[in-house]
Amino acid sequence: MILLIEPQFAEAYSNLGTTYRAIAANSDSDSTNAVLLQSTKSQLHQQELLFRLHPQTIPESVSQLHPSLSIPTSSGCPPSTIELAERYYRIAISIRPKYWDASVNLAGLLTSQSRYHEALEVYTNLEQLFGISYPTAKLPESDSEFVELAMVIERTDQSNVIKRRDLVYSKGNLFYALGDHVAAKREYLKALVVSKIDLLSVYNGITIEHPSIDGDETVSGILMTVAKMYQDEGNSIAIMFYFAAVSVKATPNTCNNLGILLAAQGSVEQAVKWYRVGLTLDPQHVHLYTNLGSALKDLGNVGGAVECYQKAIALHPGFWIALANLANLWKDMGRVDEAIILYRKALEAKPEFIEAFCNLVNSLLFVCDWNGREENLKKVYDIVKQQLNEGKLPTVLPFHTFTYSSLTAWMVREISRRNAERVIVGIESSTWFPKFPKRPISLLLEAVKKEPKNFRICSAGLEQSLHYPYPYPPPTNLNPITQLPTFKNHKIRIGYVSSDFVNHPLAHLMQSVFGMHNRNKFAVFCYSLSPSDSSIFRHKIEFESDVFVDVSRWTIPQIVERIVADRIHILCNLNGYTKGARNEIFAARPAPIQMAFMGFAGTMGAGKVWDPINNSREARDGWKEGAALLGLDELVNEWSDDKFEIDWELQAIRERWIDYMVVDEIVCPRKLVCGELLDENELDVGHALRGAVSKNSDENRVYTEAMIYMPQSFFVNDHRQGFREEEDIEIEKIVLNSGKILEIESVKLDAKVLEKDENGEKKFADMLLDDGWDSEDELEEEERLKWRKEEIKRLKMRREIFPDLQENM
Repeated sequence: MILLIEPQFAEAYSNLGTTYRAIAANSDSDSTNAVLLQSTKSQLHQQELLFRLHPQTIPESVSQLHPSLSIPTSSGCPPSTIELAERYYRIAISIRPKYWDASVNLAGLLTSQSRYHEALEVYTNLEQLFGISYPTAKLPESDSEFVELAMVIERTDQSNVIKRRDLVYSKGNLFYALGDHVAAKREYLKALVVSKIDLLSVYNGITIEHPSIDGDETVSGILMTVAKMYQDEGNSIAIMFYFAAVSVKATPNTCNNLGILLAAQGSVEQAVKWYRVGLTLDPQHVHLYTNLGSALKDLGNVGGAVECYQKAIALHPGFWIALANLANLWKDMGRVDEAIILYRKALEAKPEFIEAFCNLVNSLLFVCDWNGREENLKKVYDIVKQQLNEGKLPTVLPFHTFTYSSLTAWMVREISRRNAERVIVGIESSTWFPKFPKRPISLLLEAVKKEPKNFRICSAGLEQSLHYPYPYPPPTNLNPITQLPTFKNHKIRIGYVSSDFVNHPLAHLMQSVFGMHNRNKFAVFCYSLSPSDSSIFRHKIEFESDVFVDVSRWTIPQIVERIVADRIHILCNLNGYTKGARNEIFAARPAPIQMAFMGFAGTMGAGKVWDPINNSREARDGWKEGAALLGLDELVNEWSDDKFEIDWELQAIRERWIDYMVVDEIVCPRKLVCGELLDENELDVGHALRGAVSKNSDENRVYTEAMIYMPQSFFVNDHRQGFREEEDIEIEKIVLNSGKILEIESVKLDAKVLEKDENGEKKFADMLLDDGWDSEDELEEEERLKWRKEEIKRLKMRREIFPDLQENM
């Protein structure tokens, strides 16, 4: 009826559009919609009569878009209800171009049909009509500079703040859906500027780290969205936006995301705090319980971790992540059978859960369950290959690669490399990390590119570039207080980092190493990642170190700062990829030389792999061109291949956070070391179990570190230091007399033992006493006697433990 009285009444057309849209959205509902549709058709019929009787009343814009159930669409069929809704919105906008609600509703309708470009056009037209426009060219490069520009342009009246905020937020979502994340982020930043958020303080690292529960949830959501985008980019500013989000309005999801990021940066105790805040907001949040459990596990609170995982499972019995995490915990505690049950439950809930499957396979191998072994190993191979080809972090852990014989050497190396990359990305996204400095000439090139006659850009990074390529100044012999030279403090400072300075095999083997350094040349610092267990091993290592620090409750930044303050020259990783490791310490590069030793029997993957594309002459010539721009012709002329190679090595410091590995040539043959130059006779292709080694590439080589080869064995064994044993008189007599009948109390090895078996082969005892045994030919007499004693001792133990076991078994 309204349109019969006022044909140009825009609100009526907009309301008709909304009505048709509601009908389309509820087309399968009961007869109510049928009645509503019939009523609407009646109104349309009355409008048709009016337009025919009084055509002069129809605006030109309306006549062009005038809808009718009798008007066919481009397909030749009558228009659908959703098409009619769109036409009515467009009529309303044509009558009143600044009609905000009709424009927003039309854009929403187009978005629901995935017509994102058309929706963006509607929003952009509306912005221009209200006089809001940004320059189309030369927008600031940095987000903080863009925010400064937005603060000048976005002079929105207080009464229109919510409308303007929602519009640019919607535009951001459209750009995100189209894959233009840069444009999306800019729209989100506009929305935050309109909402009066002090983004400049956020970018400067000034935020309120206390939760609020009364703020605007939409603004908090926008802040969290921007934080997640920065997090995905590896930008350290992400955590500031998360803190800003919870300070506006804390939500369970924001607390969860913030906790995840803090835990990834090594601030596990802070992560625990925010998980607990989230649980006060939603005590039924299974993700919060699960992540809290993982954080407590990292802090050594196993009981708390189990309680959290079990709570999550009680709330959601099929929650596969909690099931798998609890299984991992049981597996670490040696309760492998219980872990297998939980892994199977997780796979029942989510059959495509790759992490649970790989851990299940590893657990089955652990308990010698060979059912389906070959099929499982083939599936693990396929999973790893696909993940590596897709550039993903493989599900298989570096430590588990030893048990998967199906993996090639290339896969084994790349699994460690991807984990190493993840660690360095986590460190570089941390706000506390000072970053790796730019090469001095790079600062000059950047200045030339941005402002050829203005080199002020160099000043910010100049001080840090003086210790390029390291993020922290290398240790000196200056007094840390007076900064004056101290000639007495000339020792090389070695730092050992481990979670195993407790009753652990590594401590059993290395307990005496720390006290056996030459104190005239070296100072020994030990940083323990685990609290004291009051064992004799812990006490011995604490007592024999120059400095022993329990950093088990410290954050990664605190540990790194302490190592830098201790002026460590060589930092040694005794964990590798094992339980309790905190490899982020090494990724932050607190020491100029960093190495791995003992703890992990594989590559850390934190080093370069020879790549002829990235290490090409073209890369070097690119630097030459840049130097020429600065007029540094002398540098260009003197730039030799050797100098380029040195420079390339320095630039590789960032990803090469383990420089050396202490090994021997038996366990780590040269042919498996990346970058080693090999002769044809060293390739040994016929015996390659995990792939043939190539002379000209690193394709099937494993180790990215430079090797420090020990002359005999790298493996430290403190058995004799820790467990001195009395000589066995009976064994002494046997060896000295070269007896043919062994008379040992409680164990008699008579002439029958020395007889040959049914196949004519010598029995084991006979071989022990045979002077012609090949393995002893090259031994000195003293070494031969020691070896003979050891083997007879083993034979004696064997007969005591297994008296009925045949000698040739």
